[in-house]
Amino acid sequence: MNSLAKIAMENRVSNKDVKAKKQAKADRVKAINRQRKIADQMDKELTKLEKIANKEAEKQAKGDAKEEKALAKQEAKHEKALAKIQAKEDAKEAKIQAKALAKEAKIQEKALAKEAKAQEKALAKEAKAQEKALAK
Repeated sequence: MNSLAKIAMENRVSNKDVKAKKQAKADRVKAINRQRKIADQMDKELTKLEKIANKEAEKQAKGDAKEEKALAKQEAKHEKALAKIQAKEDAKEAKIQAKALAKEAKIQEKALAKEAKAQEKALAKEAKAQEKALAK
């Protein structure tokens, strides 16, 4: 029994040690609760910041879309003006070509008329020569 008493004495924990262990456990629980509370606050703050960031991204996207639309509108206006200028240039060129063709046709017509007149003169001369030959 004596040896059991010695073992019991060794295993005996003082009241002070038990209180210290309980206090340490309570401190750990408090620390965990504090950390959990801080984590929850940080999570809320992060959620709030994410919402703000999403709103800003939407605003930016709207602004970009508006800017692109204005740019496209301006580009279309510029293209329309270029097309109008090109159409005027094409019309001018067509008019010049038509004038040149008309001039060429007039020159050919004059040449044909001259040639026809020359043939007519030659035929008249030949007819006169035949008349003279017949009159003899």
